[in-house]
Amino acid sequence: MRLLVDTHTHTVSSGHAYNTLDELVRQASKKRLEAIAITDHTSAMPGGAHAFHFANLRIIPNEM
Repeated sequence: MRLLVDTHTHTVSSGHAYNTLDELVRQASKKRLEAIAITDHTSAMPGGAHAFHFANLRIIPNEM
């Protein structure tokens, strides 16, 4: 069975992850994934990303 999508990934913005968005995208490409979902934690969770983080996600292209 080949996995096509990873629907649960976190960037360093979540506080407990170790990869940047670019690193996640590169690894997904190496694994031949067709898509990933960035599921960073919000500021309501200890160590979660600030609201500015989510506002800035608008500038990221849908395809990388």
